[in-house]
Amino acid sequence: MASYWKQAWYMDILRSIFGLIDNIVYFLISILYQIFFNVANATLISGETIKAFYGRIQLILGILIMFKLAISLISGIMNPDTISDNKNGFFGIIKRIVIALVMLVLIVPLNIPTSDLGEDGGFNAQLNNNGILFGTLYEFQNIALSQNTLARLILGVSSGTTSGDINRTSKEAGNELASIILKSFVTINVKSEDGDPNNPDDRMCQDTDSQESMIDYMDPTITTSGILNMINDHCKVKDNGGVSQIDEGSKYYVFNYSVLLSTVVGVFFVIILLGFIIDVAIRAFKLAILRLISPIPIISYVDPKAQQNGAFGAWVKAVTSTYIDLFLRLAIVYFILFIVQEFSVNGIIMDVGSGAVGLFSKIFILLGLFFFAKEAPGFIQSSLGIKSNGQGLFSGLGKILGAAGGVAGAYRGAVSGFQASRKASEVNYHNSPNEINKPWNRWVKPLASSVLGGLTGAGTALTTARDSKDHQFSRAMNRVNQMNASRMNYANDGSTWWGGVSTGARRAFTGLSNYDKLKVEEDDWKKRQEEYKGKKTLFSNIHSMAEDKAKTSRDTSGSTTFEMHDSFGNRLGSVTKNLNYNDFIARRTAAAHRGDQYFDVDGSGTFIDMKDAVDAAFERSLLDANTSNYIYNVDLGNFDDKGLKGVLNQVSGTAYDTVDPYTGAVQSRTFTISNPDDALKEVKMAKGAFISAENDASNKLGDIREKMPRAKANDERSKHDYK
Repeated sequence: MASYWKQAWYMDILRSIFGLIDNIVYFLISILYQIFFNVANATLISGETIKAFYGRIQLILGILIMFKLAISLISGIMNPDTISDNKNGFFGIIKRIVIALVMLVLIVPLNIPTSDLGEDGGFNAQLNNNGILFGTLYEFQNIALSQNTLARLILGVSSGTTSGDINRTSKEAGNELASIILKSFVTINVKSEDGDPNNPDDRMCQDTDSQESMIDYMDPTITTSGILNMINDHCKVKDNGGVSQIDEGSKYYVFNYSVLLSTVVGVFFVIILLGFIIDVAIRAFKLAILRLISPIPIISYVDPKAQQNGAFGAWVKAVTSTYIDLFLRLAIVYFILFIVQEFSVNGIIMDVGSGAVGLFSKIFILLGLFFFAKEAPGFIQSSLGIKSNGQGLFSGLGKILGAAGGVAGAYRGAVSGFQASRKASEVNYHNSPNEINKPWNRWVKPLASSVLGGLTGAGTALTTARDSKDHQFSRAMNRVNQMNASRMNYANDGSTWWGGVSTGARRAFTGLSNYDKLKVEEDDWKKRQEEYKGKKTLFSNIHSMAEDKAKTSRDTSGSTTFEMHDSFGNRLGSVTKNLNYNDFIARRTAAAHRGDQYFDVDGSGTFIDMKDAVDAAFERSLLDANTSNYIYNVDLGNFDDKGLKGVLNQVSGTAYDTVDPYTGAVQSRTFTISNPDDALKEVKMAKGAFISAENDASNKLGDIREKMPRAKANDERSKHDYK
């Protein structure tokens, strides 16, 4: 498989961490594989124990035989025709007694002299300890295991080994099994998906040091630690082979390392081997017990009914099923090993796509193979017509194996953690694409979240399986899926793992989470916003109410400056006069009807040019001056305007802040009206201050509400996701 990840220090650290974990996991695989063979070959009951037990029951067995023989004689005397019956007659009983005695001889341990056993005991030692029947069975089992007969039949001899290598020790076999599995996830990096790792031209790295590493990698005797010691080997690629994704001159890894996936599958295989060991140990005890009690069903053979439906028939079926079951599990181990090896060496031919899709497809097929192993014993036994004991391959693990099935949930949790972290970054930095694409947010944090997600997924699966009475795997997976769905929902609101942890810590020390704090701040700023809005409305009302009255009142006046003329239009200079807005508009209207170019503004002989009189700015200035005068007189009590007076009383003494536009300095003021010229100015200043305060409050609320979904998600995550 091709990997275009460039070598980087943080990737070295990540690969080293997972390499350390995988070193432990795959060392356990090797050790457990050795334990499996040792347990399968263990002798649980010694020959002396068998002899002592048989000696204690031989008197009872002799009495039973004599009793059965006496009953047959009595029956023959009473009914002479039965004596010649081959099945139930006297001679039939004699024949069965002889056969039973022969079988008893076959199960009794022999007394071969120690000097004749040889250095390693061999077959004679088995006969001495287990008798002819069980000694032969155990010797065949020992030969099959020590000579790896099943391995020869199922795996064959690969091109990388010699014919002598098949007679490996259990340690060598365990090391090779672990290495073969690990090589499914540590592969030679090639330039393209179609590249052949065995072809030096297709490899990503072609320098001398890298070639030596790959030669070591392809050595069949390499250990898992030897493979993992090379995962950070890298080279500078000089020729990209026409692949655009490869930057010439950049550093790339010699080996493609599927971090986390190797750990998940390795842990799963550890659990499978644990199941094998426990099941084989249980069956070894069963076989030992069947050997110990064998005299009883053998003596029952004397009874014609015992051959098929009695104790003898049941005993024969139990011995056959239990003995074959051991080899069946061996065959399953080698079958799994064969499939994994084909994945690693030859590649199973199937249409699963290429690249990451193809890899994940193969991983799930491999997991399907492991789960098939759970059902394989019963499936094969029923296919061969052998009565199954009703227990699957993992019956020895019980709930632990249900949780082991949930290790797949750890994989899902890891994927979910990676995706959730990236999604949270996209939400939190949606206005900063450069921030999203930084390696820290795009790779480092997601990979760290992937590890945490895998751990929490495994923990959730184990807890669920422990508390479930049945269907442990499906219940564990459902719980993990629920957890992953919640994690993605949190991520959609920008929540992260650290956000959940820090929120929980804040609540523990302060009693309030960040979400609780934001809700308090939101309520406070909502109240402020309403207060500022109310004040703004009051000052707006003062302005509009006073302006409406100033347009029609004949009692108001305002100081206004304009260019004065005489009646002939001669310019006399600038003048400032107090004019009533209503009177001025009336005089201007009358002059316009007469067609005058100049008119007297107040009847005192002060003329103004019609062009200046109709200027909007001049008219606005005059109206504002009259409005300011009106506000002043109402506040002073000179004008009877109860509505406006009531509003003025509401805002009297109101404090507000103004900001100097040049220096930015904040000045605190109190609303007061001291003279008629500045009354409207004070109203406008206060109104502007509260408009600004309302906008600031609105912006503050916007900031708070933008943070609240993430804070709420962190709050819920701290309560539920990691409890």
